[in-house]
Amino acid sequence: MPKSEYARHLYAGGVAYYEAALLIDSHPANEGRVQLILPTHNAIGVSIEMLFKALLSHKGLSAACLKNSKLGHNLRALSAKAQEQNFITSIIGINEIIDCIGSDYANNNFRYMKENSSLKTVNVAEALKAIDKFIDEIAILVGLPLRPESN
Repeated sequence: MPKSEYARHLYAGGVAYYEAALLIDSHPANEGRVQLILPTHNAIGVSIEMLFKALLSHKGLSAACLKNSKLGHNLRALSAKAQEQNFITSIIGINEIIDCIGSDYANNNFRYMKENSSLKTVNVAEALKAIDKFIDEIAILVGLPLRPESN
């Protein structure tokens, strides 16, 4: 798969996971359902991961490099790798999300919650607002059109 096509694929995945978290969060039946922290936070993490990987793929990193154990699901490492490529997000909230849930996300704690574990969580509505802007920031940098609702 050509580099630019792989970046578009990763970007589309990042958008899809953002939309999944948005649907879960906006569903009227989620009121008071604490267990929905797991799928929303996992989707938030996957979205940020795939968006960073879209940018890094566009900058020339191979799929193998993006999948290696040092980067993998590590949002902090992906952000640091993006900084090495001269990218620092201008979106307020993205780094705060990474600082808050990054470790739990990297350790798959939102997928395989351990007994008696305590997870760090973000305000999902605020996180989704930040990710919505981050999606547009990445689209511009990767050379993709903005989503229709973003114009």
